[in-house]
Amino acid sequence: MLKNQSFNEAVICAPNATKESHSDTLEPKGVLLAYPNPACGQLFLSLPVDSVNFSGTLRMFTLFGQEVLSLVVEGNEHQVDVSAFGSGFYFLVLEGEGGLFVTKVFIENQ
Repeated sequence: MLKNQSFNEAVICAPNATKESHSDTLEPKGVLLAYPNPACGQLFLSLPVDSVNFSGTLRMFTLFGQEVLSLVVEGNEHQVDVSAFGSGFYFLVLEGEGGLFVTKVFIENQ
């Protein structure tokens, strides 16, 4: 995790970025907000304002790397029904021409 980065912040990497093109101190360009966290039923995602025309794929993974959700998304506001998922931590990966957003959430369903 980067210095001064909170649990709910996501690192945004430039498209086609390579390890050689960045120093060891990659600075995030913005934040993917996932709320509420922990989530129960519905999860809301919000990209930075300059991502209004964002188009890409949202994927959700368990801690074991199993993909449990894949959605095509457009715009900077999204709502995801997480009521069918078991309680636990999940990684959200939002990838498109506007960059790569990664964050983690805790789902707390009964």
